[in-house]
Amino acid sequence: MRPRLALLVICLGGAGCNPEAASFQPITVSVNVVGSATVTLERLRLVAVLQGDDPDELAIGPDVTVTATGTPVQLELRSPESFEVEVESQPLYVQLTDDGWGVQASRVRFVAYVDVDGSGDYQDGESLLGVDQPVGVDPYGQGVAWLADPEAQLATLPPAAIDAFYQATGDVYSPFLPFLVGSTFMADESGLAIEVDVGRHTIVNADLACRGSLYYGVDPPTEVLLWVDRSLDAQTLCGLEIGDCRPVDTSTLTPPALPDPALEALNPYVETHAQCRQRGGVQVLVVEEARLRCDPTSCLCANVDSVVAVATATTATPPWWPCGDTVELCPSSLPLYRVDPACFPPPEDEGG
Repeated sequence: MRPRLALLVICLGGAGCNPEAASFQPITVSVNVVGSATVTLERLRLVAVLQGDDPDELAIGPDVTVTATGTPVQLELRSPESFEVEVESQPLYVQLTDDGWGVQASRVRFVAYVDVDGSGDYQDGESLLGVDQPVGVDPYGQGVAWLADPEAQLATLPPAAIDAFYQATGDVYSPFLPFLVGSTFMADESGLAIEVDVGRHTIVNADLACRGSLYYGVDPPTEVLLWVDRSLDAQTLCGLEIGDCRPVDTSTLTPPALPDPALEALNPYVETHAQCRQRGGVQVLVVEEARLRCDPTSCLCANVDSVVAVATATTATPPWWPCGDTVELCPSSLPLYRVDPACFPPPEDEGG
């Protein structure tokens, strides 16, 4: 094993006390905060935390202010002197060699958050889901692991696994181990490239609650709301397929929101389409929204589609009617309340 400085520390803590922590030098990680933030940069900050048994989280370095997206932020990681976790209960197994040798660890999460209370410190008595608002977290693919007792774990490994450990840490005796996620969690010697996307803010709470392990379940049926002008027969138009069918005076109806590319750029997990359909003297405006939702309890994610449609007579459209103007008519044999992908505009040629 590589030589290291011996340090005697008297620890007065309990089961979670880690007398070896003081012998570790802090490491600095470059974190690139990207995405279009829907929050002001005035109180956007970045912190590294360890996640133990829920609901405990522990900051392992000073918070830093994020002044701009797209610019790397230098974040210092320090091994904690007290963290209530035993090696056997650390949830992450990072493999060091192809034949399966590895170490137990906890994952470090890099969290961008809005400092709502203005304290300048994420560890102000609130949990990750408390007052301060998380708006971004490092994704699943690459990260940093923390070993509660690296000396004891390395002592059980063969020389090849120990060499792999030091290759990943840059030949430094450290409790922090970079890793990549593939079919297994493998130690990564290629160097850290941590990225926190504040555009993922709609699923951050679920990501944190589920320790980054989100799974895709079965998408629920599309939710459809059809507003039918009182000049038309709502029962005939809705039939048995549409449960939420509402007669209305379309001239006084608040128009459904049409797609806004600027807003969609702020949230990559929401996609909106608008089309108009015409059949038998009836025009229908269809606005479909597809939104990714993740449940922090079950850790299941699903694409939830919802449709708001408005039907009116072709000869008596309301003043705000966009069909044939800002929204094109789509000739389709699909049901009137369905968006037809065949009418989507072709993707733009990025090569010009």
